[in-house]
Amino acid sequence: MSRVRVVALMLIAGICAMYPRAAFAESDLISWFEELSGPGPFHSKYPFINGIGIRVVCGSKSEGGVHGYWEKYGSDPDNARPCLESTKDVSWYIEVHYSYATTGDKSQFGIGSPRAIYAHTIDTFVRLRVNAAVDLGAGIGGTYFTDGRGAGGFNAIGNWTFTPVSLVVRPAQLLRDNKWTRSFGVTYSQAVRTSTITSADFGSLQGQYSSGTELNARTTIFWDFGPFFFSKK
Repeated sequence: MSRVRVVALMLIAGICAMYPRAAFAESDLISWFEELSGPGPFHSKYPFINGIGIRVVCGSKSEGGVHGYWEKYGSDPDNARPCLESTKDVSWYIEVHYSYATTGDKSQFGIGSPRAIYAHTIDTFVRLRVNAAVDLGAGIGGTYFTDGRGAGGFNAIGNWTFTPVSLVVRPAQLLRDNKWTRSFGVTYSQAVRTSTITSADFGSLQGQYSSGTELNARTTIFWDFGPFFFSKK
């Protein structure tokens, strides 16, 4: 397992250690990644596990305070943990998210033997709950590329990412509010990937590819574990 992936998993594990009885808040089921101008396209390596995320803290509309992921508060016995269960009481929240994608074994930049490039992305998002169906926010994080060949490949490449637009939509919430309608939705993010990366950084010939700041979009269908397993209705 690469050092980058170990660090990412340790980060998520550390957050979950703060709430030892809780599972991940959210799992990405299907994702579409916009192809970068160099390597790609990227896709999920594991079916229905494209990424994992957790709401670390949430703001409360009824109490005005800040509450943790697993914390009980409010007066609704059917939704005792509003942050975990993503209820209407949530006014804003902070989410930490990790995703993992691969190009699969293919010739990169049109030359060389087939090999896989992996993309690891760690982001922190701050989102406002516009209404029961829509969250809107922004995020900052980093993307790291690693070589599927392990020690024989290129060194890990990292760059910062800024996401000025991160939109979450739960369409069924427009019809009614319950554990089922809060559990599934779609996320759209438009990220700005910074720094210069060249084909030589990916272990290919110099001059095959060079990219500076670049826009990269991602659309994801997600399953939110919190309301699905913990809400009573």
